[in-house]
Amino acid sequence: MKAFMDKDFLLETETAKKLFHDYAEKTPILDYHCHINPKEIAEDRQFDNITQVWLGGDHYKWRFMRSCGVDEKYITGDASDYEKFCKWAECLGKAIGNPLFHWSHLELQRYFGYNGVLNKNTADEVWNLCNEKLQQPSMSVRNLIKQSNVTLICTTDDPIDSLEWHKKLAADDTFDVKVLPAWRPDKAMNIEKPDYLDYLEESTNTVRSRREQSLLILLCVYLGIWAVSVLFFWLLTGPDDAMGYGIVFLWLVLPVAAFVISLLIGRGGYGGRQGWLLPLVFGAMHMLAGYATFMLANMLSVGILRLPQPSLLLKGTIISAAGFWFGALTRRRRRQRGESGE
Repeated sequence: MKAFMDKDFLLETETAKKLFHDYAEKTPILDYHCHINPKEIAEDRQFDNITQVWLGGDHYKWRFMRSCGVDEKYITGDASDYEKFCKWAECLGKAIGNPLFHWSHLELQRYFGYNGVLNKNTADEVWNLCNEKLQQPSMSVRNLIKQSNVTLICTTDDPIDSLEWHKKLAADDTFDVKVLPAWRPDKAMNIEKPDYLDYLEESTNTVRSRREQSLLILLCVYLGIWAVSVLFFWLLTGPDDAMGYGIVFLWLVLPVAAFVISLLIGRGGYGGRQGWLLPLVFGAMHMLAGYATFMLANMLSVGILRLPQPSLLLKGTIISAAGFWFGALTRRRRRQRGESGE
């Protein structure tokens, strides 16, 4: 009698067996749609029991259990992990012909060495066997991924996810499987859900917060360049170097920095409706750069107070406005290309 779901399961011809066992079986897997939580990969989670692996977040199993009339308590509710597993075992016999039946038993065979049939009568046996195996270091999340010969994983992430765990994985050179985010905009599409408006508000606040953070970072970069320029004048510039300092910092470094950072602000739309006021800020900083260097040195030497030069304000404002305009134009054209499908 043929064994239950043996190594040639679904391979009905000799050609199929040869193609799978000689070629496909050992081919690396690029998993472009995976439900593993990137946090679990980053922390290399060690599961306590089989329910956490199978039923912790598998909506396919949840949906099937609901179709079998199982109370939500045993699906996503407060029932114990053991009770949830037993309910799944009871349902599984009704899944014959459904991939859930195949997946569950193939996983039991390949990762836990169990070749029997999972049902309500064997639930305790499988529960104990799997939980004992899961305590082994080889059964951590990362090791399970490696055992599966996976070389790339794309997780399913919400559009407003911070991707903090992806950043940690990208910086972790101890795990050579590439883990990438892939958007799953379910929450953004579920307009019938009672919490949809709350999600929209959260999305808006998240986008606004990230824009504000980006704007702050860019402004801090400019302020850092500005401060270094002024300090360079007072600490490292002698009388013979004054002209060179003016050319390098007041005519090159600060104007270029203002133009580039304004361009990035305009391109990213970080300034909001008040964005066009930012060139005045850059203009004022450019004027103050001249005032805090050459004019201040002159005032200290002659003892006469002077006002800043409005021409430097105008110069800095024009340079920044040009950068902001180019950035906004680039953003607009990019949006138009996206809308036209180019």
